[in-house]
Amino acid sequence: MKNWLIDEREHAHWSRPWEPMVNPECGIVVPPSPLGTWERQSLPLMVSRQYSILFEDFSDYFAYEMDEIGDTTLDQELDILDSLIGYRD
Repeated sequence: MKNWLIDEREHAHWSRPWEPMVNPECGIVVPPSPLGTWERQSLPLMVSRQYSILFEDFSDYFAYEMDEIGDTTLDQELDILDSLIGYRD
């Protein structure tokens, strides 16, 4: 999730295609160290097509693991992922 926020912020004004820093080959990279609380400006919510696909893949895996351990309290996380997957700006 942190990588998604960083990626979307960095590419908010790009008009050309770009690749997310999370991908099946490299996995999840460690994001750069966070800035201070007040060092970022707000942006409208955006979910690029690339991240929507990644969230969908992860959601399937997460749902499977949730069922395996029998923890239905994790449904709220799945709901958030589903909202992000279906979000269009």
